[in-house]
Amino acid sequence: AQTFASALPEYTSNESGRIRAAFNPHNYVSLAKLPHQFKPDTVNKARQETIHSNLVNEMPPKPARKTMNNHGLFHSYEYIPSKISLQEDLQRQERRVAEAKMYEVASQTFVPSSSTKTLKHENPWDNKEFKYPYMDDPYSAAEDQQRRMKWIAESRVLHGPFLLSGRANKGSAIATRKLLPDIVKQLHETLKEDWGTCNFSVMVDETDHIIARFELATVDSSMALMGYFNTLAMDNSQALASSRWYTRYQLRKVVEDWGRQ
Repeated sequence: AQTFASALPEYTSNESGRIRAAFNPHNYVSLAKLPHQFKPDTVNKARQETIHSNLVNEMPPKPARKTMNNHGLFHSYEYIPSKISLQEDLQRQERRVAEAKMYEVASQTFVPSSSTKTLKHENPWDNKEFKYPYMDDPYSAAEDQQRRMKWIAESRVLHGPFLLSGRANKGSAIATRKLLPDIVKQLHETLKEDWGTCNFSVMVDETDHIIARFELATVDSSMALMGYFNTLAMDNSQALASSRWYTRYQLRKVVEDWGRQ
């Protein structure tokens, strides 16, 4: 039976809405289902006929799938050789020429006697006693000589930089000749703590150079003693207690007398 809900779309603006929706880019109404001629109530009749045909008629059978063969979709074609193989042919020809030259010299390929690789400084002819001579670097030797001359020139300064008379500032305290007894005492106490089993003496010469002399017979290792004083003079981190006062007094070593026996 026809109800009010089913008859209501026929008496409203349903036709104009479906036509407008069919020509909209975001349409949800198929344009093919609209009638060819627009007259009053033709859109609703076409819609009812489509609904009736969908309910009554059966689904059409699916078309048979066409098999693909050489006479159908794919056609036979002539094979044309590519020019990409030209490079391989040239390489093959060069290899044959190289092999022909090799067989002119010998009938067999070259086989090395050993697969071990020698280093740059080793002799490739299995001579174990042969060694390449070590060549000194002239640039580093010149730098060492220049540094040594600088140390010698600085060590010839007797009293250091010029100081004004009066009380020195706390921020710019510089070791003077007045502090020489304290420096000698500090050095003697430090050596006594570290090298108490050795016979040594700390003195000052006529040029105010502080000299520390050790009796080698009482020293266990002269290299250890030399390393101790080198660390004392070169320790900028002030990790050792002895290097702290060495830096505070701004002491410098005399190169020509350093480590002399």
